[in-house]
Amino acid sequence: MSKSFKKIFWVFLISGSMLILLSPLKTGHTQEAPEKFNVTNFPQIQKNQIGDFVQRLKKARDNQLPTIDVTDWRLILVNRNYPITSEPTHLTTFDNRQVDERIIPELTAMFTAASNQQIQLEVVSAYRSVEYQANLFNQSIEKASAEGMTPEQAKEEALRYRTEPGTSEHHTGLAIDVLDRNWLAQGGLLSEDYGQTAGGKWLAENVATFGFIIRYPENKISSTFIEYEPWHLRYVGVENAKYMTEHQLSLEEYLSQG
Repeated sequence: MSKSFKKIFWVFLISGSMLILLSPLKTGHTQEAPEKFNVTNFPQIQKNQIGDFVQRLKKARDNQLPTIDVTDWRLILVNRNYPITSEPTHLTTFDNRQVDERIIPELTAMFTAASNQQIQLEVVSAYRSVEYQANLFNQSIEKASAEGMTPEQAKEEALRYRTEPGTSEHHTGLAIDVLDRNWLAQGGLLSEDYGQTAGGKWLAENVATFGFIIRYPENKISSTFIEYEPWHLRYVGVENAKYMTEHQLSLEEYLSQG
């Protein structure tokens, strides 16, 4: 008998023996089927626990959501429903305008970065006192009235682009209106059209890197109460700005997630 034949014979013999040993014994008794999985074998989960778990999952999914502290000076909310409680005391001058001194490093870095891309930014408005805002608001009403609107209509028209005294973000020192010199040289004003210019596009794409947001984005009037303003920037801090921009949130929507 050749060695190769012997090897095949022993492999066959051992394999057959193992099959016999592992096969169920035919003794007339059937094996019991394993117990089926039954959800009732586990403790009941309360509905509120499910809700909490789902919320935790959502936060885990969006684990980049910064901690939202409504007392954080960077996140102060000022709008028609939340008038400012006190005007800022940390003011300094930047580009001939007053701003909160705490935003100067990021503001300087942003203007420098824009300049490196041949976009020369200018601050056309920044901090405004409540008294100054009152003058602007009244001028808007007078203009609308001169166009034939009733007092109620004139006020409503003014509220589309102005805020009532005490409810303007410019009272905080954290908001600035920014245009670029090229746009200004062409006679450009504070207009939605600015969002389509090179300067406006640069702002939309880059300000979050420096802690700013476009405070009044397109299609957010339901939460901001203000029409689209591509020139109006608001400092909220880098982490907050990046999250809000990435998730297309207004400041009001962002704070509601905290």
